[in-house]
Amino acid sequence: MTIVTMASLVYVLLSVCAWIIYLNLNSKRPGNLPPGPKGYPFVGNVFQIDRNQLWNTLVKWKREYGDIVYFRLFNQNIIVLNSGRVAADILDRRAANYSKRPRMPVVNYLTGGLDMVLMDYGNT
Repeated sequence: MTIVTMASLVYVLLSVCAWIIYLNLNSKRPGNLPPGPKGYPFVGNVFQIDRNQLWNTLVKWKREYGDIVYFRLFNQNIIVLNSGRVAADILDRRAANYSKRPRMPVVNYLTGGLDMVLMDYGNT
């Protein structure tokens, strides 16, 4: 009885791991992100970055992908603005488009809707 239970547990764990790997390998990058290097599943672009001289990697990616580069480190999405012109355009002129804060239903519930510090910018 114990062998059957242990075998079932191993089968379920292997199935879950295989499903997670399948989802991670077949997930498509959203089309609205800037261009950037293709990363590996789970770790992203960790192995493509020179940790001692990060700027060399970013300059190389700027030449290859342009002034706006997207990459991922583990589960953290990173967008790098490689020129002052692009940074001024996005962070100054179009700030209202990109200054969103994540929605936090728990904070809204705990404060009774009085979460003014965490509200989006602009007209409310």
